[in-house]
Amino acid sequence: MSHVLAAAYAKGAEAAGHEVKPVALARLEFPLLKTQQEWRGDMPALVKGFLAFCGVSPVRTTLIGMVEGGGAGSWLERMSALGRAAR
Repeated sequence: MSHVLAAAYAKGAEAAGHEVKPVALARLEFPLLKTQQEWRGDMPALVKGFLAFCGVSPVRTTLIGMVEGGGAGSWLERMSALGRAAR
């Protein structure tokens, strides 16, 4: 589901004129935690490590929940709106 949410974000960002350059973090060789079982309560260590390596400090996070229960459509629109706003 994370790929679908990322695509919705990118679509919204591009629609608003923002440039999007996706990075497949799972394909990068970082000696960090990669599975959900290995991380708890926050973004995966792979994402944190990549952002720190690039010198980027996230200023916001968006918690996604209840996707399996039929809430996927509303989350896709929410991600698209966040992309349009570049947030």
